[in-house]
Amino acid sequence: MHEISFESLTSAPDVAADSFLVDRGQVMMNVSAFIGRPVGDLSESAVVELIYKLIQVAAAAQQEINAGDGSPLPAGERIAAFTAPAMQPPRLSPDGKLYSMATASVTAMLPIKVGEAIAPKQ
Repeated sequence: MHEISFESLTSAPDVAADSFLVDRGQVMMNVSAFIGRPVGDLSESAVVELIYKLIQVAAAAQQEINAGDGSPLPAGERIAAFTAPAMQPPRLSPDGKLYSMATASVTAMLPIKVGEAIAPKQ
């Protein structure tokens, strides 16, 4: 089964080289480098921007993996975890700035422990 690695995320053209690093066996993320703007405090509002960028980059990595090295992966082996974001037409915000809404989804295969079936927290 094919999987998306952190290495495949770092090879995306719009991801800064210092977005991910390994330190003492831990993969660390530099949020500021990844989203392309300073984020210096845990109270900053950048979570939606971070998740959206992760989905964009992972969707691109997924496409590259599925394309294979010259011949596409067979249907049963393709990764289908990330849909490309669907963009709505541009609008004006109340403060007069132009913006667009993006909608995307993530499909994940989660392990289930038999005898311990508990509904996921919402």
